[in-house]
Amino acid sequence: MWHTALLRLQLQPDNYRYLTHNLPTNNPKDSRCRNLLTNIEGINTRGQHYNGEYSRDGVTVYYTNGKINIGKNSECTQYQAFVHVNFAKLLTRDEHIDLPYPEHTPEILSKLETYLKDIFAEYEPPYKGRGRKPKRGLKNLDELEVSRVDYTTQIEGLTQDKINAYIRCLNKGDLSRLNPESTKKGYTGMFKGSAYIKAKTVTVNIYDKADEMRNKERSTSDIKSAEGILRIEIQCKRTKIMHICKQHNIKPTMRNLMNPEISKEVISYYLETIGGTHDYRRADDAATIIKRSDNTPKTMEHMIFIPKYLNNHKTARLSEAKEALKANTSQSTVDRTIKALKAIEINPVTLPVNSQIRTLPNLLSVAQEHWKAEEDIEHTAVPF
Repeated sequence: MWHTALLRLQLQPDNYRYLTHNLPTNNPKDSRCRNLLTNIEGINTRGQHYNGEYSRDGVTVYYTNGKINIGKNSECTQYQAFVHVNFAKLLTRDEHIDLPYPEHTPEILSKLETYLKDIFAEYEPPYKGRGRKPKRGLKNLDELEVSRVDYTTQIEGLTQDKINAYIRCLNKGDLSRLNPESTKKGYTGMFKGSAYIKAKTVTVNIYDKADEMRNKERSTSDIKSAEGILRIEIQCKRTKIMHICKQHNIKPTMRNLMNPEISKEVISYYLETIGGTHDYRRADDAATIIKRSDNTPKTMEHMIFIPKYLNNHKTARLSEAKEALKANTSQSTVDRTIKALKAIEINPVTLPVNSQIRTLPNLLSVAQEHWKAEEDIEHTAVPF
């Protein structure tokens, strides 16, 4: 249900200097730094210190310092440690195609806490000058705030045609509620590899796992194992995490956020937001159902307009089709049209007329069926 996370720890200036004085710096030209992050929350980590002692176990610490605005034209230097965690590597010291199960959470948290207590053995907790000064070191994992978590699931056993069809349909989905900063562009970008949508609070990345493995030049056996897998990742940034914590009345700690129900809730929300809830039908089949409905001729014309627009404009998204309809009618007409399509269970995004696939189950329902099946399986061993 989760792939990676980023934890944050505020440091005092002297403690920062003490913790980093013998550490190497992140130099992209150094082969040892090849897999290191170069940007964390907009902070450039090039030339800054890192601790890779437990990188093989999925835990890498990045130390950053930089100026921040504190108001009234004043600045101060902020000292932080960011801990990047790969949960699969924490369990097995290797990256794997399978994801950890919720049953492995206690082991993951226990290992992570052990490593971080060692890394931050000389950490100095905040002291306000009253009472006994706290002891050096971390008390527990809850002292670190979660800055990002990737809620993740994957659908297995898909044909390549179905993987490509899902990526196409998701890339043509509705982005109007996400206000994206970055998306896949052009015909090739929208129809191959992944549906990638970067917004202010989350990044949605739904991709062909085998294609990713090929791009990483992984072994033939790894690529073979990844075939048929569609990976779904919702990368929640700090703003989204704070919203989740407010909703659930919890603190932004790893123990609280590694909750399978929260993971399902977040993934479901974005799958529905982008892809709706109804199955994808071939465009000609959808048009036939619309024409047989009891809507008025004008409403049917508007209902057919949206999927027709999406198929005629290869790189258009549903949000653009709705704007095109609005340009010739009104927002209320667009709203009524979408409601009418939902009423007869037609997804506005359709498959091409020449598609060999006539009906493709909605990805949200597929994910929910996958989770239900997983509940009936007792996962006691590491899945790799």
